[in-house]
Amino acid sequence: MRLLPRLFITAILILFASASAFPQTARQGSATKPAAPQTAPKTGPGSAAKPATGQAPATQPTLQPRQQQPAANPASVPADAPVITVTNVCDGTSPAGESTSSAAGAGCTRTITKAEFEKIADAVNAPAQAHDRLAQGYVRLLIMSAAAEKRGLDKDPKMQTMMTLARLQAMAQELNQRLQKQASEVPPDEIAKYYREHAQDYEQVKVRRLVVPKSNAGKPLDEAKQKQLADALQKRAAAGEDFDKLQKEAFTSSGMEQTPPPTDLGQRRRGSLPKAQDDVVFGLQSGQVSAVAEDPMSFYIYKAESKDTQPLDSASQEIKQRLAEEKYSNDIRSILQGADAKLNPQYFGTDHIDLGLPPPQGQPGERPRPVRPASPQQ
Repeated sequence: MRLLPRLFITAILILFASASAFPQTARQGSATKPAAPQTAPKTGPGSAAKPATGQAPATQPTLQPRQQQPAANPASVPADAPVITVTNVCDGTSPAGESTSSAAGAGCTRTITKAEFEKIADAVNAPAQAHDRLAQGYVRLLIMSAAAEKRGLDKDPKMQTMMTLARLQAMAQELNQRLQKQASEVPPDEIAKYYREHAQDYEQVKVRRLVVPKSNAGKPLDEAKQKQLADALQKRAAAGEDFDKLQKEAFTSSGMEQTPPPTDLGQRRRGSLPKAQDDVVFGLQSGQVSAVAEDPMSFYIYKAESKDTQPLDSASQEIKQRLAEEKYSNDIRSILQGADAKLNPQYFGTDHIDLGLPPPQGQPGERPRPVRPASPQQ
């Protein structure tokens, strides 16, 4: 949500809440007593109850039916027709606003046309079903704002500073939103071009993995023996033995009591594993088992059960997001880098300003990769 709508809606909510902020309460030290229950006079069979002497006969209150409102039909209202009319509300610039009499607001009328109101609704992204609530909040803002101007708050230095800051925030937020919208408009041919140029990024492999640990409960195991175990398991895996069975043997032979990790890693894309292991996996042919790989924690054996390439149709949304993020990031960098600012170190203790520049995207010689989907725990 943009900052201006946020400020506007927040103000409306605060003003609505203030209406119930001061409930009527009993004065301190005086307790309210419940009304004594009234008892009906006793009557004999067939006798009618008579009012007490000196009392008027009780009358039943007449309930007035609530006037039914006509069904709303916004389309039938002309654009220049008033949809909100506020009377007896004058600000400090109105002639009547200079008066301090109780009738100071008499004669001041403000009207908001349908076209004007719909501009307000559009600015705060208010849906049609909330227009009535928006109108009520807007009228309250008009009344409170007029009262503030009559008291000269608009000329108060603090208030002027707040209004200046609100304008700066609204302008920056609106620019930010428009940059995001423009960046998100990625043409289909640009998505297809990126896919062709980075086809390798969309290779995917259905992976199995065996893990032979180098330690147990934080204590190092004999690395030479563990390497021998890994080599033996690799030969059996290459011969076609079941990976789940081999993984259990790897943990049992290593003295591990905990449940071994799953061997099925599902579909993996480039970059979803540590680089050394990534290179091993994507160097395999379909059905091939790797040689033993390792890192400081374990020995690994991989099998590429199948290999294919993610089709453009299923990758297009991811590519679009990646290109939009790249364009937006570069636009923000170009704006922020165009300015030069320093702080007074005697006042702030530093002369450095951190503008929060996003990292560069798509620099020459650097191939941006697509956004990675969440991968299973390694």
